[in-house]
Amino acid sequence: MMKHELVTEAARRIAELKGHFVHHERFVPLAEGFSILAEKRLVDIQTGRISEAQGLALSGHSGAGKSAAISHLLAQEGQRLADQGYGDSTIVSLRVPSPATLKFVGQVLLRALGYPIGADRHAWYIWDLVQHHLKERRVLFVHLDEAQDLASRGTKHELDSVTSMLKTLMTDPEWPVGIILSGTNELEDILNHDHQLARRMKTV
Repeated sequence: MMKHELVTEAARRIAELKGHFVHHERFVPLAEGFSILAEKRLVDIQTGRISEAQGLALSGHSGAGKSAAISHLLAQEGQRLADQGYGDSTIVSLRVPSPATLKFVGQVLLRALGYPIGADRHAWYIWDLVQHHLKERRVLFVHLDEAQDLASRGTKHELDSVTSMLKTLMTDPEWPVGIILSGTNELEDILNHDHQLARRMKTV
């Protein structure tokens, strides 16, 4: 086998290994926690009942495997929900942008929903659109990765604004949406900062 063929084969095998997720004991509470949230939300929809959505927070050291675990979970659960007839956009996932201001987070979320919008709009208008499109697309969960950046690059006022809006999505009287946060251990500082948000989140 030629040298370049060996390199190609090695690269292929590395890619296959990286794409293989190994279930471990710490994945179990994450999967179980999400399953409970999803089933509760589906029962509410099926019975026509509106109740506050809840969320899930996954925190851990950098390199601990959070991204692999959450990506595997969301792909698995997203497919399961799609197979049950809830569409392929029931879970919207994005990385928290920098700077993590209320307006910028809303813009990135709108882009993930397939509705890009210019920077000349006010934050309140952007988030009104976010709520509208979450309902129109029947999104059940919004996942924010690197969620610790909500605090690290914004002012306390911006952090208050973003966490308040997350709570607003979870308590929307027409279409409540579950929030999934993943990030480093600093994520727990955000939950400790806002006890109302923490009360609605199961932390793994």
